[in-house]
Formats: sequence, C-alpha cells, structure tokens
Amino acid sequence: MKNIFIFTFLALFSAITFAQKSQIKFGKIDSDLLALKAYDADTSAGALIISDIGDISIIYNDLTGFAVNYTRHLRVKIFNSSGFDQAKFKIKYYKFGSLEEKITKLRASSFYLDENNKVVKTDLNKADIFTEHISSKEKSRNFSIPNIKEGSVFDLEYSLTSDLFMLLPEWNFQHDIPALISELTVSIPEYFNYKRLMRGYLTATATDSKTTNRSIIWVNSQKGTSSVNYTEYITKYTFLNVPALKEEAHMNDISNYIAAIEFELGSIAFPQNYKDFTTNWEKIGNDLWSDEDFGSPLKRSGPLKKEAEALRIAYPDPFERMVKAHEFIRNSVNYSGANGIYLSESLRKVWDEKKGKSSDINLLLISLLNECDIKTNPVILSTRNNGMLHPGQLMLNKFNYVIAEAIIDSNTYLLDATEKNL
Repeated sequence: MKNIFIFTFLALFSAITFAQKSQIKFGKIDSDLLALKAYDADTSAGALIISDIGDISIIYNDLTGFAVNYTRHLRVKIFNSSGFDQAKFKIKYYKFGSLEEKITKLRASSFYLDENNKVVKTDLNKADIFTEHISSKEKSRNFSIPNIKEGSVFDLEYSLTSDLFMLLPEWNFQHDIPALISELTVSIPEYFNYKRLMRGYLTATATDSKTTNRSIIWVNSQKGTSSVNYTEYITKYTFLNVPALKEEAHMNDISNYIAAIEFELGSIAFPQNYKDFTTNWEKIGNDLWSDEDFGSPLKRSGPLKKEAEALRIAYPDPFERMVKAHEFIRNSVNYSGANGIYLSESLRKVWDEKKGKSSDINLLLISLLNECDIKTNPVILSTRNNGMLHPGQLMLNKFNYVIAEAIIDSNTYLLDATEKNL
C-alpha cells in the first residue's frame, strides 16, 4: 500500500501544470498518508515533507501601491520521535523605519489516527503563538504544532505582506529531512529588477517561465479613469524527490550546501522614476554608523563613564587598560545566547540588566573602550553556523555577529566579551 501511495503522490505532483495551483488543500489529509509507516527512499528519516509550496508575488493594491505578498503551505509526515523537532517553528519578520513585514495569516493543524482508526485533528491555538522581540528591526513568531505523535501529519500555512522590496524571502528547497516536492512560484512586475542567486548542488526538476499582461487602473483628478499596462514575469521552480541533507563531521554551516534561492534587488524602474539599489561597503558602513541601534550610540557618552575613568587612572598602559576593560564587560554582563548586529535594548538598559545578545555586549564593550581613550570600531561578521558570505553579495541580513576592533600603537586586537572563560 505505501509504495502505491508514494507513486500516486509523485504522479499527482508531476501532473501539476504551470497554470495550476497545488492540489494539496489545507486540512485535506488522505488516510493512507496517516497510516504510512516509513519512506522507502530513506527509511532512516524521522519525518518526510509531503509538500512545501511557496509563492512570492509583487502585487498592486489601489490603497497602498505595490507590495510583496508571500505565502507558504507546508505538509509534513512524522514517522517517529526523531522527527518531532520538525514541528517547531520560528517565523522571522522585519521592520526598517516605516517599511515592514506583517504576518497576515497563520494557521496550523495536526492529524493522527486513533485506536479506532478515526482521524483526530488539533488546531494551533493563537494563545500558543509567542512573539519574540529580537531587536527593534527584527521579531519572530514562535510556536510548536500541537499534539504531535508518531504517525502524525501536520499542515502549516502562513502569509506575509511587505513593502520591503529589498528583502524578498529566501526559499529552501532542501532540508534535513527528505521532501517529495518543494515548489516556489515567483511573480515579478517588469519594474523590479532582482538578481536571483541559486545555492546548493541540486538542480530543479523543472523550471517553467511565462509572462502575463496586467493593468493598473485608478481614478484621476477629473474623476475619470486612467490606466497603465505592465508585464509580469512568472517563474516556477519545482524540485521533486529531494534528499535530506544532514550535517557531517568537519562540515561548516549546512545552509551553505542546501538547495535554495535568494533575491537581491538591483533597481526599481517605474516610468520616469528610476532608483538604483546596488550598494557598496562604504554606503553600508555609513548607514550603520548613523543607525540608532548600531553606530549612533557609540558617538555619544555611554553608561560607563565612571568605570572608564577608574580604568584610565588604574591602568595607564593602553594595552593593559584594554585587557581590563574587556575582562570587566565579560565578567559583568551575561550572554543570552542570541546573536545579531543591532542593539536589542539601549546600552543603558543592557548595563542595568547585566544581560544581552552578543551585539548588546560587544557594542557596550566598544562604548567602554572608546571612553577609555582606546580607538575601537565594530566589526560585523557571519558566524560559522550562520552561513558563508558571498563576496559579491552586499546584504546586511547575511551578518549575525559584531565584535570589537581595538587599535593600540598601530596594532589591531579583535575582542569578543560574550565568553566568560576566554
């Protein structure tokens, strides 16, 4: 039965034409899927992605203009307890000034067969969805699919809307469990120019492209209507029978190797209105220095003026003063385990609470060192488990850590105050 079921599923997916939506409907679970005990192509898998269907579209709205709409529908089969972690989710969303992402829809349900072969459905309760404040620019919705058991199937569906055109969602076609189908449809109006960056060693089973004509109609000042026509470019990427990619010894972050696609905005070119979004390190540096959650607090007096004065008096030698300042922050402020490049709280609040993210602690260290008359700059980087940086990809969201660079007598010292035992 299970071989017939897998074959039926693959036949169904391969038959999906470009113009059709996925035939997988939320909450419509086949009883054969609930009874499935293992995946023949990978019997070690604790879970199997039945389908992972995404859509990224830039759509015009009469009230707000163009906006990014992103939807995802994920269905997963859990075989045993080693797959339970697949039911834990952390959906990040961002805000930069007046531009922001919003989660507009979020629902999930689990299903399993009880001892009477009856389907038991459990819905995700809104009270079990928690909002985590990561920084002033980043939040996440955290939750676990309820009532997960060996043999369960769960559906997850969520949508985001955004005017952050420079930050289209990244899509992973591959995960640490196998997938029958992972599919992403991208619909972009002709005005938006994106560089598409494919990652990993797998190639798509199918890549289909087409164009369609669309119109924007609005009421003009004479109460008549005006319109403009534009072309929309639609691409569908389909990966079938995707193998799991698991971490191995001596492998750096697994995200460097999984099959994925990401987008980098190059320009927006409306008629008679062109804006270039390409950037360089100098511009990124200037933006960071003027950011209230990064560089601006370092230009002002920090919360440790008295401590800095005591260090200057006690340790006239700059190198020894640097070592003692680093030791002071390292032993005084506890590392929460979270990383980032922006402050999650003001430097004053970080010091008062004696706890913070890596960025909170190391930006506080930089503030103290500068108060100690030691020239110190922040250095942003990507940790090993955050993924490799592409030299030609100038995107701040690829960085997740900041350390201090202290300069004494033309010597440079890189400092991190998060580890108490270093």
